[in-house]
Amino acid sequence: MEKIHFRVARYNEINGGLYDRYSLVHFLAGMICGQLGISYANGLVYHLVFELLENTVKVKTPYLLHNYTFDSVINSTSDNIFFLLGMYTMKQIKKSI
Repeated sequence: MEKIHFRVARYNEINGGLYDRYSLVHFLAGMICGQLGISYANGLVYHLVFELLENTVKVKTPYLLHNYTFDSVINSTSDNIFFLLGMYTMKQIKKSI
């Protein structure tokens, strides 16, 4: 099997910019955590762990991926922001019902 070279994504690539097609997934994950009543602090810890493990999974199982780039710092940061916005949105929805 050929050696795969990973790199940090550029701004205009998936995993590189402020948002990408996975931003909605992070937002929805936040909504699920908000629905489950998970606190912001715990939710953020869970999501930070996910962000850290994501790159480990990319290295350990590259054959499952079509994209060999690590998240840029801005993308990882915005993923966490989208997650927290999802939590906030769900908590506001639950409060208004």
